[in-house]
Amino acid sequence: MTEAPVELHHVELGVSDLARSLEFHVETLGLQPALRHAWTRDEAWLAAGPGLVRLVRVEGGDLGGWQTVNHQRGFRHVGFTVDDVDRWADRLRRHGVEFTIAPMTALGDVRIVFFRDPDGALVELVSGELRYTEVWDEELVDRHRLRTPGGAGPTLDHAATTVSDLTAALATWADGLGLGRLGQVPHPDDERGYVRSYLAAGSGVLEVFSYAVEPLDAPADVDDHRLGLRVVGLTVADPAAAAELVVARGGRPGGPGGSVVDRDGLTVRFLPPGPPPV
Repeated sequence: MTEAPVELHHVELGVSDLARSLEFHVETLGLQPALRHAWTRDEAWLAAGPGLVRLVRVEGGDLGGWQTVNHQRGFRHVGFTVDDVDRWADRLRRHGVEFTIAPMTALGDVRIVFFRDPDGALVELVSGELRYTEVWDEELVDRHRLRTPGGAGPTLDHAATTVSDLTAALATWADGLGLGRLGQVPHPDDERGYVRSYLAAGSGVLEVFSYAVEPLDAPADVDDHRLGLRVVGLTVADPAAAAELVVARGGRPGGPGGSVVDRDGLTVRFLPPGPPPV
């Protein structure tokens, strides 16, 4: 569609108690208040490096059938880089956070830890430089590593999504929308044929999970009652054209705030470059 760069701008999380979620994401996780002029009684913005997290208060909501297993299509988790996963895991323990995956070294030679926020959104912290089993574009990988911000605090790094057809997903996200092809990390011991593929979105990444077997159905569409992982925000040169392309590739319009839902249930909000319109 376009050669203009695509940037991972924000992720949106549905929360049942905005004050409780602010305490968790700021005091426990270490994100910083941002865009104060955009705050209301029902939403708040937090900075994670150059990326943002939008918290939206939801009345009487639930996870819409979302499950923790990566084998379910759609938005799986949000990931932040930190300088030292084990040090940050100690901080989380002191705040009483329980891990869904305790600190470990994952395929690709990075340290990771997984946990859930108070409303069930799955969060990953990562430290170290990911080593791809298969590099698609060596020059892009080198440039992307130079763009990745440093700093001790959590930096928005990636949004992960599971797809039913990797070839179709790459045709939309890489060939159609212009995200850069970085590389892959297959899981050879996973009998489901699990592969992680990575697409550059500015200094951030869209992490794409695929399987040789049919994945589970996506959870219910994001609506006013959806808690947890809701929307991935991407800046593009032409948001309307990007949304039209996603719909043309099997998606559908009608997500919150002008977002669209891709063929695998990931809700995406396309924005023009710059801060979110308020």
